[in-house]
Amino acid sequence: MVDTPRPRTQLEPHLPYDRPPLSKQFMPGARDTDPTVLRTADQIKASNIDFIAGTAATRLTLGPTGVVGLADGRSIPRVAD
Repeated sequence: MVDTPRPRTQLEPHLPYDRPPLSKQFMPGARDTDPTVLRTADQIKASNIDFIAGTAATRLTLGPTGVVGLADGRSIPRVAD
C-alpha cells in the first residue's frame, strides 16, 4: 500500500478553525474573537494531508476509481476513509 497524501478540500481560503458558538460574548469588542486554528499548516502536512483551501468540491464519482471534481476544474482521487 502506497502512503500517498490524503486530499482534503474546503471552500474557505484559510486553515480550518474552531468556530465559537453564537453568543453575545463574541460580538465585536466584547472579547477577543480571533479564530482558534485547529491545526497548523505544518501539522496538517505532517499528518499526510494534502489540504486544498479555497476550492469547493463539486462532483463525486463513486467506485474503486472514484474521483472528486473541484470547482477550479481539477480532479483528485477519492480516498475512502
